[in-house]
Amino acid sequence: MRKKRDLRFDLAFAQNTYRHSSKDLKKEEYLRKDLIYHDMGESAREIGICRLLMGDSSEALKWFLEASINFEKPFLLLEEDNKIQRGDYSLVSARVGAHTIHMALLARNTEIADRMALRVSKQKKNSDDHPLFRICAYALSHFLLGNNTEALTFIAQNEGKKEGEFREFIYIANIIRTIIEKDQERFNEELQKLLTRHHNLSTKGYLREQVEGYICIPGIALSILAKQAGLKVEVDNPYMPKELI
Repeated sequence: MRKKRDLRFDLAFAQNTYRHSSKDLKKEEYLRKDLIYHDMGESAREIGICRLLMGDSSEALKWFLEASINFEKPFLLLEEDNKIQRGDYSLVSARVGAHTIHMALLARNTEIADRMALRVSKQKKNSDDHPLFRICAYALSHFLLGNNTEALTFIAQNEGKKEGEFREFIYIANIIRTIIEKDQERFNEELQKLLTRHHNLSTKGYLREQVEGYICIPGIALSILAKQAGLKVEVDNPYMPKELI
């Protein structure tokens, strides 16, 4: 079973981290604003998850939007005269871009999602990204931009790959394919695989000690896109609160 956590402690810790990061932004000696914004995004995401689990979904959505805004900031700094430290391109990687899209979708903010999709679709290979991360990020971005052929081309790169350490990204890519092809049955099958994988990660893997383990953010985001495409989300799972879909 997933290790039980004190949600009120997690909420207070995330709020305190967010407040301190906000204060750091105003200090002249802090030049690493890209890193601070990323930390604020992570804290906002955790606050949103805690609020959601406490039954306040409207407040959760506000914090998910705040998370997506802050995750986008390092990308904006990079576009503003390369204001980011060389060596920290992990903050503007395709993986972070895809996660920002997921958070924006949860918050129902298509503007941020579309902007991030355009950025990611134009990215070249980043040494901070695993090949499977890039495939999913590029596929998701091209799908949002309406470039289904391009999205399917990237997804095809997954074919024949063994389900290894990062198998969740294979499931994510397969889910995007089912949405494009409007394959109702396979969509729910692949979604269930992703949620089973998330359960394993949140009970026995690296998400066991993290607030993020309480919900499956990619599963929720992709389910929102599936509903918009006319598919039915038939999977009932605690990692996907229905009020977010």
